[in-house]
Amino acid sequence: AHVGSLIKQLTSNNDDSSPVLTSDGKILFFTRVDNSGPSIWSLDMESGALTSCARGYSPEPIPGENDKFLCVRNSPAGNSEIWLVDYMKGQETMIASDIERSYSNPALSPDGQWILCQGNAKSNISKKMNLDIFAVRVDGTQTIQLTYHPASDCCPVWSNDGKYIYYTSAEVSPVENHLFRIEIKSLKKGVVKASFGKPQRLTFEEGWHDVQLSPDCKHFIDSYSSLSVPRVINLCKTDGKKVSNLLTAEDPTLDYAY
Repeated sequence: AHVGSLIKQLTSNNDDSSPVLTSDGKILFFTRVDNSGPSIWSLDMESGALTSCARGYSPEPIPGENDKFLCVRNSPAGNSEIWLVDYMKGQETMIASDIERSYSNPALSPDGQWILCQGNAKSNISKKMNLDIFAVRVDGTQTIQLTYHPASDCCPVWSNDGKYIYYTSAEVSPVENHLFRIEIKSLKKGVVKASFGKPQRLTFEEGWHDVQLSPDCKHFIDSYSSLSVPRVINLCKTDGKKVSNLLTAEDPTLDYAY
């Protein structure tokens, strides 16, 4: 027998995705797609009970409140919106919506007051639509754009202390993806424009970087490659310093004459 970890299948639907646990690990929310479209389901990790919660996809649980989550829904016009759902009380509140843009990938701040998300916006430089990072008050009363680069910025997450946001961006090259962070200096209700530091690039090697941040946001796994660089996987600190190399793949074209 092979030595390894036990793998347990939790659901059996043809199209279940985006699993995320509540902060206490008791409930697993996930997206299920069927003939009626995407919806959020919950799985009780102790009893195994499955519950259909609400329309939408990409659930983001509210810490300490296992009955609530953020999710994304598509409007009748086709734009994606961010909603707050309390599925036990049957309460659903639209947080972010715009007839000219879509919002997705919601991430709640550690103090529970702001939601980070990505949204499409027209660049003042290229005059083309691209993805930027936005912060939205959890009550939906205020939306602030945090990045303005004409390349796409996406997949934002908060640091545990709420002092930084981390995101990936193609601003270096359209065929490269890199990790950046921004220091948040002022993000309060009523502020017209947030006060924040300049974007700090954390990955520098040529290639497309797939990044996984640790739960405490102190380290990240950096997996990257390019046409000229075989796969490399490093463990790094979130100040950009490399801790160790985990994998350096051999060049698959080494024995070819071209």
